[in-house]
Amino acid sequence: MPAGHDDDARAAGRPPVPPSGGGGRPLAQLPDALVTGAMAGLGTVAWGLLVSVVLLVVGVAAGAAAGAAEGAGAGGPVSSAADLVQGASVLLAAPWLALGAALGARLALDVTSTAGGGEATLVATPLLLTALVLAGAVLASWLGERRRPSRGPSSLWLASAASAAVAALVTTVACAVTAVRASSTEDGTAVEVELTAAGPRLLLVGFLLVLTAAAAGRALARPRGDRLTDLGVPRAVSLVVAPGAAAGALLVGGLLAVSAVVALVTVPVVAEEDRVLALALAPWWLGHAAVAVAAVALPGAVAGSVAALGSTLAEDLDVLSPQLPAAAPALVLLPAALAVLVGCRAGLRAGAPGRRRSWSSAWVAPTTALLVGVVMAALAAVDGRGSATLLLSVDARAEGSVLPVTVLALLLWAVVVEVAARTLAGPLAASAPGFARRLAGPDRLEGPSGGGVEAPGRIGQATLEADGVAERYDGSAATASPAGAAPSTGRRRAALVTGVLGGGLVLLVAAVVAHGVLQERWHGPQVVAEDYLRALAAGSADEAAGIVDPDVDSAQRWLLTDEVLAEATALPTDVRVDDVAVEGDVAAVTASYALDGVRQSVDLVLRRDGRTGVVFDRWRLDTPLVGSVELVVPDDAQVVRVSGADVEINGGAQVSLPAYPGVYEAAVLTGSPYLAAVPVPVSTADAAEAAGLQVEATPELGEEVQRQVDDLVEQCAEEAVIDPEGCPFDAYEYRAQDVEWSVERLPVVDVERTSSLFGGSSWSLTTLERGAMSYTARVPSGFFLTEELVETTGEADVVVSGDVVVTGDDVVLVLSPW
Repeated sequence: MPAGHDDDARAAGRPPVPPSGGGGRPLAQLPDALVTGAMAGLGTVAWGLLVSVVLLVVGVAAGAAAGAAEGAGAGGPVSSAADLVQGASVLLAAPWLALGAALGARLALDVTSTAGGGEATLVATPLLLTALVLAGAVLASWLGERRRPSRGPSSLWLASAASAAVAALVTTVACAVTAVRASSTEDGTAVEVELTAAGPRLLLVGFLLVLTAAAAGRALARPRGDRLTDLGVPRAVSLVVAPGAAAGALLVGGLLAVSAVVALVTVPVVAEEDRVLALALAPWWLGHAAVAVAAVALPGAVAGSVAALGSTLAEDLDVLSPQLPAAAPALVLLPAALAVLVGCRAGLRAGAPGRRRSWSSAWVAPTTALLVGVVMAALAAVDGRGSATLLLSVDARAEGSVLPVTVLALLLWAVVVEVAARTLAGPLAASAPGFARRLAGPDRLEGPSGGGVEAPGRIGQATLEADGVAERYDGSAATASPAGAAPSTGRRRAALVTGVLGGGLVLLVAAVVAHGVLQERWHGPQVVAEDYLRALAAGSADEAAGIVDPDVDSAQRWLLTDEVLAEATALPTDVRVDDVAVEGDVAAVTASYALDGVRQSVDLVLRRDGRTGVVFDRWRLDTPLVGSVELVVPDDAQVVRVSGADVEINGGAQVSLPAYPGVYEAAVLTGSPYLAAVPVPVSTADAAEAAGLQVEATPELGEEVQRQVDDLVEQCAEEAVIDPEGCPFDAYEYRAQDVEWSVERLPVVDVERTSSLFGGSSWSLTTLERGAMSYTARVPSGFFLTEELVETTGEADVVVSGDVVVTGDDVVLVLSPW
């Protein structure tokens, strides 16, 4: 390290920074590194506990205030449940649980009871608390490095690893010791509860997070020109990587910061009456909300799903989702504006922007943004699982994640940063020098060409404008490289190698991510399942049959046509793919749709069937969604019409007709003007219950039956016998002669259905109003009825009953004997 560094350090009142080249032997550096690192790790834990306590107090106070405002009180079972999580153990454990969650722990709850039990796990890192804890780790390591500087990269990483190990180990042990353990007995039922954050995940994830923060803090304590070199990055590589890495990190950080502001303004407005409580609890949800807003704005997507009691509800949210406000697409302007500003800033800080810059380092910002984005997406993932056993066993699962398309969108915006740095910085510096100077930062001054160079007296970077690679130099003052200066062969080789390797890495990662996104969005098993369901929802039986054969004999495909689906009363709507599980070459897709207002869930099986487009899997659906409509038809029915399709059947039995999911209208074709079919809605969702088809008598049938009865009575009135055969009336007179019948009043009859359950085409004839007949006759007189004939008169009621047989255009009365 040049003497100028020591002079600057002494002038600033801090110890000189040891040379950072080789740094000496690691074993000799071990004691100092372990001590300084351990102290920084303990400081990180103390800071994390303090922040957790403050946030918990604020949240509890806000919750209590909200409960008091609503007049909320505990009682009954709620009070009993609250007793399990009260006491000194909870007060001691809560900050450690919060700190463990911030370091990526998996919270585990175990409940045992004499009546049953349950367990649950939750991974939901409070990202804002995580950021605050890691900021403390950066500060603690920065202070430790300033007080006792590391003697080289090995010493720096040893100290950082010691900080991470101490922080992770202390937090894990403390979480295990202070785990919430409570028990209660009420009404003879004993309940024990245990809640802890200790586990291997806390050790591993916490170690990695604190290690990264500690290394960053120690690097920030080094002189600006030595930071990446002190982390062990070769000098030639660090010269190429540093500007782009800063730009990529700034893009992600700026996007998350703006998204956090959007979420902080939006969520309390949506919460309405609970906005005060929502703001008080912001540290616990703001990080996830910021990631979600950023993902939607990129534009990418976030996904969430909840599964319980055998049903699954899943939803993907993107900028065009109907759940979001109509102005949501405007969020895309956020990453666009940030990418341009960050790119212009990077171009201005790199040197005179009017000069042509090499593209050999254009891979750095995309790679950095990609790495940071993947880490943030991983930390933002939510995974909750639980199971309980009381009277029955219940499993539940809740998940939330950032979809891979978001990472691809972030990668593209990082490419925009590199393009803007090379194409827009020059015009910006020329047209708006004041704004360009402020955008470049206070450590950059306007150069002769309108570009930024370092302020005199500052150790850092000067620009090698010929190839755009920042050239580091040692000295007490910085000057710009002469225009047109040729870079050294070593520097050219470093730029070329890093450019090729970095660009290849970006292209490889982009290809992998793009392949995953394209495979999932356009070639995955869920795509085939969704296409199939959407074809059915659109009423396209031919398209559905092209995806998977319905596996029904061609002679029985009466209802599996576009024409029938077009006439259907209801078809599936709101098609969703709820879950996809791939195991080897078999995929199980759980999907759902709404049918006639009721949500239906279906399970589909798909198999991998070769490839399409060389690199994408092709999936074949194996399970057609062909159900049935169940009908019970009248005894003499020959043809049933279902949504426009005529099906020949044998009457008097239950008929099962293959059909795609839907609600159809079924009716019997009577072929008679005297009978009318009664349309009945039948649904594939009600296949367990057969629908009975009925016909009803038309007014013409009643009129025809009444006419035939009237004709019969009139004909019977012409009979000259006291008891005419086949007539609906009679009288008794001994040896009556010269009988004459007269119609006094014709009967009024009605036709009724004979079947009591499913009906049919058999009808009965009943009398509503009796008719009346009168007669005159000559009968023998005398006590022994042997004397001369005398005239007598009498009356008889007319009562008609029997069956009515309808065959086409013919109506036949089959009268009962009377």
